[in-house]
Amino acid sequence: MKLPWHDLRLGVRSLRKEPASAVITSFTLALGIGLCTIAFSLLYGVFLRGLDVPEPGRLLLLGRANPARERSFEGVPVEDFYDWRAQQSSFAALAHFSTGTVNLAGNEGPERYNGGFVSANVFDVLRVRPILGSSFRPGDDAAGVPLTVVLGYEVWATRYRGDSAISGKSVRVNGEAATILGVMAKGFRFPHDQDLWVAARDTRAANPRRGAGARFQVFGRLRDGVSRDQAELEMTRIADRLATAYPETNKGFVIRFRSFVEDDTGPELVAVFGAMQVATLFVLLIAIANVANLLLARATLRTREAAVRSALGATRFRVVLPFFAETLVLAVIGAILGTAIAYAGITLFAGAVSNVGKPYYMQFELNLPVLLFVAGVTVFAALLAGAAPAFYVLQMDV
Repeated sequence: MKLPWHDLRLGVRSLRKEPASAVITSFTLALGIGLCTIAFSLLYGVFLRGLDVPEPGRLLLLGRANPARERSFEGVPVEDFYDWRAQQSSFAALAHFSTGTVNLAGNEGPERYNGGFVSANVFDVLRVRPILGSSFRPGDDAAGVPLTVVLGYEVWATRYRGDSAISGKSVRVNGEAATILGVMAKGFRFPHDQDLWVAARDTRAANPRRGAGARFQVFGRLRDGVSRDQAELEMTRIADRLATAYPETNKGFVIRFRSFVEDDTGPELVAVFGAMQVATLFVLLIAIANVANLLLARATLRTREAAVRSALGATRFRVVLPFFAETLVLAVIGAILGTAIAYAGITLFAGAVSNVGKPYYMQFELNLPVLLFVAGVTVFAALLAGAAPAFYVLQMDV
């Protein structure tokens, strides 16, 4: 490691002799790295981060579709949900949810919140636990049982001022008596920025005609060792059985899968973010090409140094190493400046979209994956920009 560190010190010393050139070169790289990092951060926050739960890639939404009627992905009738849950084996469990307004009343006065009406096993399927109290218990979604509610962190912190003894207290939910079971962690707002969650009781008995009752969004967690294709094959067979048993309500319907990210984005957003990433990558490549030209001009002034190294018996690798070392120093400086540019851009973007109804799990920040991307781009830029002067030196006649 002694020789590369020695070359890095020489690179720093060489750049100090021409500070204007070093500043221009580093700033050029900083713009390319910064813009490319901003684009990757947005891409990561929207498409790659996923739900903030264990193994989010194993979670899938299940919906009904009827191609003949041009119905692509719709809610699931309550009867279908219970039939699916009883007959399937590909998922560790299936859960359901719907969203709506919840009026919460008590000693603190009435307030309206965005609520989630969920099956009792919803947090078990997500593999998340409350930070206070308990989540829903088996049977909390049975027909006729008393209402139970789990609060979001923000509701607990503001309305109840962080009361550590909140579990077990009584409230009124949409005019009906309910019991608070627990409080979820800060930032958890599944599925669409919900403030609290109410156990959705089984309503099949109240609607004897199949398909006339409630409809839900259904999701499940794939069992270990089961692929998406295998699950789709099994659910197709279940849909066929239900179509035979209940032709009036199920004939022509098939079961479709989506990830939560697929459900929240769509092909148009994929195209927009893909084009943005490609555009910023071209900006980075242009910056690298400009830096390579500047370094190539510097290399013409250092041919005597390279010739002396060759004459003294240095290998081709040792001859070009100082040029790559100098480029790496410039790239690191550019990465530091580019990271500052990216931080400012990401912060501004996050503030601009904070109130536009984006899914809660889409967070835009300068986190570890983004910093690793910066490191990779820095090495890539150093190698690519340093290749031009290195190739020029290797081709000269000593």
